Amino acid sequence: MKISQLIRAALLSALLAGLAGPAPAESPHDRGPESRQESGDAGLDRAVAEIEQRTGGRVLSARRVERDGRSAYRIKLLTRDGHVRVIWQDAAGR
Repeated sequence: MKISQLIRAALLSALLAGLAGPAPAESPHDRGPESRQESGDAGLDRAVAEIEQRTGGRVLSARRVERDGRSAYRIKLLTRDGHVRVIWQDAAGR
C-alpha cells in the first residue's frame, strides 16, 4: 500500500469517527474548578434554573462577569431547536 493510500485511509477513518456524533458535552457549570457549586453563587444557580425553565433549553455554561461596570450573568444556552444563544442577566438583586 502506498503512503498516499495510508494517509487517505487515516483521514477517512478520522472523518467517519467525527461523523459518528460528538461525545456528550460536559456542562462547565456542573463540574470542574469553575463550577457554580464550588463558587457558591446561589444567584447564578437561580438564574440558570430560571433560564432552563423559561426556555426549555439546556445551559452549556454560566458565569458571573462585569459588563458595562455592572455585575451580570453570562449564560450560554442550547435551545430546543439546536441553536446556541448567549443570554445576559443583571446580577443585581439576585
